[in-house]
Amino acid sequence: PEMVRFYLGEAPLLKNVPTWRCSEAESLAYVREHLDELVVKAVHGSGGYGMLVGPHASKEELEQFRLKLEADPSGYIAQPTLSLSTCPAFVNRGIA
Repeated sequence: PEMVRFYLGEAPLLKNVPTWRCSEAESLAYVREHLDELVVKAVHGSGGYGMLVGPHASKEELEQFRLKLEADPSGYIAQPTLSLSTCPAFVNRGIA
């Protein structure tokens, strides 16, 4: 949303997933307190590599990721876990 406001000077039309930038002290504090509830991603990552899915992580994985986060907070963002919807698709004359 900030990019839309910056470049277009207007509010975004679509809602965005809440995102905490760990480079910001207030966001980092929130992420630390809620690490087991959030999805934490590397800022420059792609394809789901190097990310933490808090609700599915073991205590050991949470602690290991906490150390990575503390070492380089500006390298990470966090978002809430989402329940993704599905949509049927028409495939080979049938619905999949």
